[in-house]
Amino acid sequence: MTTINKDYEFLGRIFTEFFKQKHIINRLNEIDEHNVYGWEIWLQVELLLFFRKNAEQLDIAEVYREEPCLMDRRKGTSIKCSIDFIIRQKRAHSFIPVEIKQCFYAPRCLNQMVRDIEKYSKIRVRDLPTDRAIWCLGVHQEPINQKEFDKKLEDYSPKISCQPIKNTNYMFTLF
Repeated sequence: MTTINKDYEFLGRIFTEFFKQKHIINRLNEIDEHNVYGWEIWLQVELLLFFRKNAEQLDIAEVYREEPCLMDRRKGTSIKCSIDFIIRQKRAHSFIPVEIKQCFYAPRCLNQMVRDIEKYSKIRVRDLPTDRAIWCLGVHQEPINQKEFDKKLEDYSPKISCQPIKNTNYMFTLF
């Protein structure tokens, strides 16, 4: 099995477990009920706590949030950025970088995820925390136009997961 396949299975499993938690489901429903925006940092903190608390059963050796990196100035970008998460699975030698996005509107969430992939490509090579491909997790509501949404996701196939978060109006997309 390739590293990409292993990372895909690992990330899909840990994010699925995260979104099964009753308190996360309740909070997402409250966010939806009160039309709360800008809850990405809350999501990142909850993920970090979940990963650290359940590291043994999730097969996580190390996890860090907001990993600082320097950008390649030749690519016309800002000087610094940070990667939302780097996660090292047990028995792995390198970290998996993960960017997190949230937006009610699914296509906008997807566009933000794509921008994060582009941002990652502009980090100085020697400043990257790993040689692995970046992954993006987006949390959004069900797309209004599923066909249009699926068309945008074609470039990331077959390593894509788009799953509803049970008992909420949300779903998560991983690619």
